[in-house]
Amino acid sequence: MEKLYSLDFVREMAGGNEEFVKQLLELFVQTVPESVDLINKHYANNDFDALGKEAHKLKSTISTVQIPSFIDKIKEMEEIGKTGTGLERLPVLMEEFNATIPKAVEQVKEEL
Repeated sequence: MEKLYSLDFVREMAGGNEEFVKQLLELFVQTVPESVDLINKHYANNDFDALGKEAHKLKSTISTVQIPSFIDKIKEMEEIGKTGTGLERLPVLMEEFNATIPKAVEQVKEEL
């Protein structure tokens, strides 16, 4: 299975410090599932403002661990949450979010 993420940026940031890379990945595995749960909860409750805020928090994580297929989509989810514009896009984004992010977490777990 193709990796959904890339560690190039993380490794560059770490400057060859594999322990730092490992810590970042552990943090990713610990924090992302909670964000996934919260985003799904906010979506289910039509609390788009809270969804946007949680997407904002997750954005830097997704950018750091580089999930290229989702960097633009998480920004879009954040924007929809903030503005309330483009709500018709959310069902598709949520489906892709739930198909991609938990898988990426599993793959990172395997990396550890």
